[in-house]
Formats: sequence, structure tokens, C-alpha cells
Amino acid sequence: MSELSRGPLRDELAARVKNGLKNQQETQRDLARRMGVSEKHISQVLTGRAGATVEMWDRMLTEVGQ
Repeated sequence: MSELSRGPLRDELAARVKNGLKNQQETQRDLARRMGVSEKHISQVLTGRAGATVEMWDRMLTEVGQ
């Protein structure tokens, strides 16, 4: 599986997830619960401290309506 952990694409994807959460008035905790992962992992992915597969980015974006 291909992993995105840094760079402009990762930054754009993270911004879209954060924007989607804001638009839905949800938290990273809400997203983490729906995805079955820890809130800490979501936070680390969105801040670039942990990588995520293309599939995980796709799922996060889908979950937040982006």
C-alpha cells in the first residue's frame, strides 16, 4: 500500500479533512470512532506525524463529505 506522510499533497488532503470536519461540526474523535481508529492516530495523520495509506485518506475524505 502506498503511504502519504508529507508534502503538498498530504497538506492539501489534511486541510480538506479538517475543513470537512468543521463543516459537519464534528471532531477528530467523531471521525476516529466512525473509522475504528484512535483519535491520536487521526491527529498524527492530520499533522504529518504519522503516515496514512491512500485508502485511509480516501476513507477520511469520504467520511467528512469531501
